[in-house]
Amino acid sequence: MLERSEKVKLIWLANDEFGDSTRYPLNVSVDQNLVEDLTGESALKYVATASAATLNQTYTETCSASSALVNRVISNQPQTGLMPRDKRRRGKIKQYFKEHQYECMAFLCFHIVSAVGYKTFRNVSTDRLKKILGNDYLLLLDQGRLCGLIDLKHRPTPYNSDDNPNHYNLISVKGRRGSFQRVHLANGIAEERIRRLNNKDVNAFNGAILLKTYNSIQSCFLDDLQMDVTNSALTGGHFVPTIDGYGNRCHNHLVNLNKEFRSKIKWRSDSTAPTGELDLANSHAFFLFHLFHHQHLIDYAVSDSKTRLNLKKAFDIPYNKWVMNKALTSLKSGRFLEDFFIPMMDECDPYWRGSTKQMMIATKALKEQDMVDDRTLGKMAFMYVINDGAKHLLKKIADVPIYSFIAYTIVELQCITIAPIDIRGVKDYESRKNTSLILQRIESRFMQETYLRSGINWGFLIHDSVFTLESEFHLVRKAMVDVARWMNIPTPFSKSKTYS
Repeated sequence: MLERSEKVKLIWLANDEFGDSTRYPLNVSVDQNLVEDLTGESALKYVATASAATLNQTYTETCSASSALVNRVISNQPQTGLMPRDKRRRGKIKQYFKEHQYECMAFLCFHIVSAVGYKTFRNVSTDRLKKILGNDYLLLLDQGRLCGLIDLKHRPTPYNSDDNPNHYNLISVKGRRGSFQRVHLANGIAEERIRRLNNKDVNAFNGAILLKTYNSIQSCFLDDLQMDVTNSALTGGHFVPTIDGYGNRCHNHLVNLNKEFRSKIKWRSDSTAPTGELDLANSHAFFLFHLFHHQHLIDYAVSDSKTRLNLKKAFDIPYNKWVMNKALTSLKSGRFLEDFFIPMMDECDPYWRGSTKQMMIATKALKEQDMVDDRTLGKMAFMYVINDGAKHLLKKIADVPIYSFIAYTIVELQCITIAPIDIRGVKDYESRKNTSLILQRIESRFMQETYLRSGINWGFLIHDSVFTLESEFHLVRKAMVDVARWMNIPTPFSKSKTYS
C-alpha cells in the first residue's frame, strides 16, 4: 500500500447549455502521491466529452490519466481476507494450498461473507474466479470444499449446452458470525491478482462517476450489528463500483441489497442525518415519448453515425397529436401509468391485466396466490412491451389506430442492428432489446450528469435515482433542471422518498 500524503480535491469540469465551462466539486479527495506523476492538472480534474447532441469538438476528453487514477485510488486500499479463528482448522486448510492460493481463497471468503454472510450461497462469475484463483480455479474450489472451508454447487445457466458448458458457481463459506478473523494479504502474487481484478479501463466521464461512487460507499455503513463484515468491507474499499455495457448504469454493492436495507444505510460523517432517494418518475416512458420531439437524445445512447441515423428514423412516423399531448401531460405530472398507459391498455385489450399477471408468474416476479395492484401491473406491462416480452400486447396497441404509432416505433427500433462499437461488452446482444437499451443509456447519461453536477457531499446512483442525504435533495433537483436545459429537453418529474 502506498504511503498516505496530503489530500487533493477533485473537480468535474463540464460545459453548460451555452458551451461555457463550469466547475463542479466532486467532493472527492485523494492522496497527492496518487496523482503527482500523472498528467499534471488533468489528473486532478475531468473535462466532459463533447456533447453528442451538438457534436461540438471544442470540448474533448483531456484526462488521459482517468483509468490510471481510478485504479491507483482503488489499489491504494489494504486487501483483506477471512479465515477461521481456530488454529487447528486454519492449519488443516493451509495444507491444501500454496501461500498465494491460501490468501486468494481468504480474499474469496471475505468477498462472499461481506456480500451474503455465512452458509449462504453466492454466485461468483467464472471470470472473477479465474482472476482471483487462476486457471485452476475449479481444482482450488474443490480443495476448499474438501478441507471444509466452503460449500460448492455448480448449476447450469440458460446458456449451457454440450458444446458450450456454462454453469453458475455457487459458493458459501462454512462458518458463523465470530468464527472467522481478518487476514491481511501480504503475498505478492495474491496482491497482484486482486489489483488486476479491480482494474478499470474507463474514460474521464465514467472515471469521475466511479471515483465519486467509490468514495461515497467507502464513507457509509449499514446500521445493523449483523453486518459487521459488510461494514468492514465498505470501509476498506472492498466493493468496487462498475459500469455495465448494456445500459451504462453504475452498479455498486449497496444497490444489490434488498430494499429493506436502504433505510439502514448511513453516512459516517453524520450517522443521524435522514437519508432518502430522489428519482425520476416513469423515466423510460419520459424519454421514449420525448424522442419524437428530441431525436438528438439518441446521440447519448450510441456513437456510430449510421446507427444514430437509423434509430432516429424510427421516430419519424406520424403520430396522433391528441395521444402525444395526453402522454406528455401525464408524464409532466408524474401520472403516466394512471392517466395514460393503463387507460390506453384498457382501450386496446380488456384482458391485459390477466396476461400481464401470468407473465409475472412465469418469470417468477409474482406467485400465483399474490395480489397485485393496478399500478404495478401497468408498470410491468409497459416494461414487457418495450423489452419485447409481450408481443401480444404490442399487437393489441398496433390494432388501435390512434395508438398504433407507439407500437410501430418500437417494432422499427427492434429491427435495427446496432454497430459493434456501441455494443462492446454487451453479452448476447439481440436487436429486439434495442428499445430498452437505448432508453436505459439515455436515462443513465441524464442521471450521471445530474450526479456529477449536483455537488452533493455524499450519495450514489440507484439507476434512475440518487440516494443521498435528505438535506441535499435540493442540490439534486437543481442539477436535474440544469442537465435538462443542457440536453435541451423539459425537466422530468421527480419524486422523493425519505428514510428516518
